[in-house]
Amino acid sequence: MTPECLSSAPIENLVRRAALAKALRDFFDNRGFVEVQTPILSRFSVIDRHLDPIRIEARSVGVNDDHSWYLQTSPEQSMKRLLASGLGSCYQLGSVFRSSEFGQFHNPEFTMAEWYDVQADLDGGLELLDALLQRLLDTPTAEHIRFAQAFEQATSMKLFDCDLLTLAEWSLDHKLIDRADWSDDWDDWVNLIFSMVVQPSLGMKRPVIVTHFPATQAALAKLDPHDPRTAERFEAFYLGVELANGYHELCDPDELARRASDAARDPQLLRLRSWVRSSGHARLQRIRTPRSDSLSRRSRLEPLGICNPCAILSETVLGETVLVLDGCWNCCDADR
Repeated sequence: MTPECLSSAPIENLVRRAALAKALRDFFDNRGFVEVQTPILSRFSVIDRHLDPIRIEARSVGVNDDHSWYLQTSPEQSMKRLLASGLGSCYQLGSVFRSSEFGQFHNPEFTMAEWYDVQADLDGGLELLDALLQRLLDTPTAEHIRFAQAFEQATSMKLFDCDLLTLAEWSLDHKLIDRADWSDDWDDWVNLIFSMVVQPSLGMKRPVIVTHFPATQAALAKLDPHDPRTAERFEAFYLGVELANGYHELCDPDELARRASDAARDPQLLRLRSWVRSSGHARLQRIRTPRSDSLSRRSRLEPLGICNPCAILSETVLGETVLVLDGCWNCCDADR
């Protein structure tokens, strides 16, 4: 045999990965979570302006129709169906797929742990994530910091006092980008500065959990009742790398309907829909969400989420929280 026939993943990394997976399962099993396994390949996928699913032609899976199939970008949709069916707190560890994800920390196939805690509020979800990080990484208790505070510490700018022009000029002055017309979206500039300036300094001594993202990035998270400029979203970082994200799931049917209506008018989503139609990704448009009356009935009884990664479901649910275990160790060939 030649070296090319062997795995390029270091054996010691594969052994460490197996130990991490066992520790994660023990962590959730001991807390009463149910492990689930949902489909990786489906006729349906989630529309997300930041994620591109990998498309499989129907004939490649032996189906004689014109519709495409998709490798799932996360198990969120299927797991929320299980939650809405009354399963209770659950978790999943397995492969997910995202097109065009290549880099030092990214692979088109990677291992994700996703869980939903139907008994948790925001504080409970943060405590659970912190305990899991300590168990897996053998690190001290995580530092908690609000998004705006971390932003100000790194840039000396007060986030909610900055308009789009201020953020653009700061980015140009610090050579993050070379033109001020790069985007007309305030959140794009915030995310640019956060990813290039704030994030690299996070978690150098111990994990850091950044909480209370801007309300404009709430997605399906609840807004903070004490500061409606922020949402109950959070992300965990260690050594400058994002490891996990989650939030307290919004289950108010009226607010969900309003956000869906606002999203439908988003220019970038309209361009995505145009691409969906022109490229034949018809099934991407067929995601079914529960009717508002159904949401109104069930949200009083149990957590119920609508297609959205990393949440905390219901009135008392720390919905979809996601932890990325690895970017490539799951492959026999780490360079794939």
